Amino acid sequence: MLLEDSAGNFIWVPNSIAGAATAVPNRLIGLPLVISDEAAAPGSAADLILANLGMYGWAMKKKVAFESTLAYRWAEDMYSYRAIYRMDGKSLLSQPLTAAHGSETLSAFVILD
Repeated sequence: MLLEDSAGNFIWVPNSIAGAATAVPNRLIGLPLVISDEAAAPGSAADLILANLGMYGWAMKKKVAFESTLAYRWAEDMYSYRAIYRMDGKSLLSQPLTAAHGSETLSAFVILD
């Protein structure tokens, strides 16, 4: 299903289009769309967040820890491995930006009600 505005511009393009040679990424009004099970339920407040992730800082909390164990399938002499990577993030902006012409404020992150 493709959704178009009155000018014929696509509003929603799903990640697979019938007959397309390759899959295209999800797009909403031309912007990449990432679907997360961490978001609010569809149809509720904050179910859609517009975010400029270039204005979001990521930081590692600790070094990456690698572990192994024989406990999982020890009878077959097989090791299990895991890597633990702890990170956090926050906006690089401490407050909304004010537009150069006008008194409107702008943000890199918008939550729709």
